[in-house]
Amino acid sequence: MTVAAPLDLGVRLQDLFQYIREGRIIEARKEFYAPDCSMQENNQATTVGLVANIEREQQFLRGSRNGRDSGSHPSPSVRT
Repeated sequence: MTVAAPLDLGVRLQDLFQYIREGRIIEARKEFYAPDCSMQENNQATTVGLVANIEREQQFLRGSRNGRDSGSHPSPSVRT
């Protein structure tokens, strides 16, 4: 029987911060979020499921690249 090594949460947190600094938000979601995750932005309806949340993020990123901001997605703030 193989026993998995315990996760070092500090290392994983730094990994997440690195994804964000590199602008790899979608990859971070796939790596760190559960398949049944749910998120809510301000007064918007809750988005349930990893696939739905990735799609929502992709829509936001497309809009922000085109100079539009839906106003429902805060700018990330990461401190290390």
